[in-house]
Amino acid sequence: RRPDELTDGMQGAGASIAERLLARLGAPVRKLELSDVDGHDWDWYELYYQAVVAELQAAFEAAYVAAGPELPPTQAQTEAVRYARERGAQLLRLDGNLNLAETTRRGVRTFVAEAIEQGQSLGQIQRNLRDEFMFSRQRAELVARTESAEALGQGEKIAALAQGRDQKRWITQGDDRVEPECLGNQGAGWIGANERFPSGHDVIPAHPRCRCRTTFRHTPVSDVDPSEGLADDIAAGRDESRGLLAEARCPRCAKLLGKAKPKGLSLWCPRCKMEVELVEGARDD
Repeated sequence: RRPDELTDGMQGAGASIAERLLARLGAPVRKLELSDVDGHDWDWYELYYQAVVAELQAAFEAAYVAAGPELPPTQAQTEAVRYARERGAQLLRLDGNLNLAETTRRGVRTFVAEAIEQGQSLGQIQRNLRDEFMFSRQRAELVARTESAEALGQGEKIAALAQGRDQKRWITQGDDRVEPECLGNQGAGWIGANERFPSGHDVIPAHPRCRCRTTFRHTPVSDVDPSEGLADDIAAGRDESRGLLAEARCPRCAKLLGKAKPKGLSLWCPRCKMEVELVEGARDD
């Protein structure tokens, strides 16, 4: 789900900043200076915190419940509230490490400084500032979607840890639109649940509009991949007792998902966009 209040909040903040900065149009001195930017009230925390927290909490809780339906509902709510409050503060407080207002302030200051240097009139600055991406609906939606994905990823992770799942894996959509950093994350295979992927990310998303997902599992009893070195034996029919499939294919589209995979393992089919449990007879012919 997309946090609409976060989108509306970002859009409202952008409009508010632009209007206040340009309010000097009606003043006797028709001149915009950098001090107007620096002196603007950039504290978005009081204005948008409650709406942002509500949406982040809803996204996190939905992911948590989906990943751990047997976990106590009160636990899901408690974890969601904690995450939403911490993340909301990081995003909106002036001293937050993800502060959106500070990022916007730096962008506006650069914009105004360049406009003044170019000798633009106040009317030109007004028109151009209104069209800036930093105040656009597109930016608001981009931030909202990214934060929603982050909340979903963290909700899944916290639920997985609560169930003792201590390994995670990055899964891409498997098409030509996948970014190199996501391919690198997927190539890392299974890593510790609290480790960082090669891109430096803990869970999805790796970038705005990221379409990937992270999945979690318990560490196998053996540290050795049960399929390692056995593909030839299985293909030749010499190792039927090991519970492995010679080929893992999606039962819906028959896409090859791998070779020498244990029965009962779940893999993601990028073509059908579904999780596939590998069982005997599921088109492994």
